[in-house]
Amino acid sequence: MPAWPRCARRRRPFIALAVRLLVEPSSIDDADVASIREHGWSDRVLGDLVVLVALNQLTGSFNLMAGLGADESQLT
Repeated sequence: MPAWPRCARRRRPFIALAVRLLVEPSSIDDADVASIREHGWSDRVLGDLVVLVALNQLTGSFNLMAGLGADESQLT
């Protein structure tokens, strides 16, 4: 697992799962879900994580296809 020194231990598996959902979603298995539950996250929060990752992926893909980019003035 990557080192996130400022991230609370409870959040590390949650963030790692979010990254894996984005990068390699087919690799998620029951053990990953169990690990999230062991760190105190509920099924509702887990569901929210999946929805947020999917929505961001969909939005990003749409923006690429539509030729939309980030407003540079809002990034600084």
